[in-house]
Amino acid sequence: MRIIQVAAAAVILTGLVAVAPSAGAVVPPESFAVSPKSPVSGLTTVTVWEDDGACAGTVTVTIGGGPAPSVSNQGTTDVQGGWTVDLQAPNGTGTYTISVVCTQTDPNALAPTFTSEELDIVAVPALRIDPPSGPVGTVIDVGGTECSFTGIAIDLVSDPDGAHTVIDSAEFDSATTDWTGHLTVPADAIPTADGGNYVVEATCGTSVEFTFDYTSVPFVVTAPVVPTTSTTTVVVPTTSTTAPPAVQATPVAAAAAFTG
Repeated sequence: MRIIQVAAAAVILTGLVAVAPSAGAVVPPESFAVSPKSPVSGLTTVTVWEDDGACAGTVTVTIGGGPAPSVSNQGTTDVQGGWTVDLQAPNGTGTYTISVVCTQTDPNALAPTFTSEELDIVAVPALRIDPPSGPVGTVIDVGGTECSFTGIAIDLVSDPDGAHTVIDSAEFDSATTDWTGHLTVPADAIPTADGGNYVVEATCGTSVEFTFDYTSVPFVVTAPVVPTTSTTTVVVPTTSTTAPPAVQATPVAAAAAFTG
């Protein structure tokens, strides 16, 4: 009976060893995805995720190690070990580190480790427009800097605090971080003096890989330019009608009488 018990114990022990990592085994850290990539502006929502991993519990994501205080948020894994965590980037420019920690639901389970990734936080670059005002038909030159993604989107927006209606837009690629695009004031734009309210907006990135929004800049739609009609006064020289002075007749002397 004792031999049977020892054998059973050996079987159980063997089963435990089969599921535990062998002594000295090195498990490579897992990687994760981040969107948007560097650079981003402060307070941008950053999404960190993994589709399939070894964590089965709670995942804590931290953005820290920079000038501003660290920020953290947590998420739980699904049945495939996937997880997604959203958190706001710190509100301070500098280089930060994104780190991930897994807390297993089973305290006896080995928690995986993760790689880390740097995140650069930059000040929101200024958006420049030229001209700052104009009537319908005006072409607005829009430019910006510090965009490390090729996709740029610019919009001329009516009623930005209300309906936020895009009345003209453009999307294009830029090979450099400095870019320039163009917008046109449409024919039905209401002048600002009559109640129109307009701003120019720009986004660095694409719908798939958003980076940041530039600070919007107001644009003033002026009244249409009405061509003026000039009046030309033609001066016609006048002809004098004054008669010349009368010529006095010269009296003729009488001929001398012949006395022969």
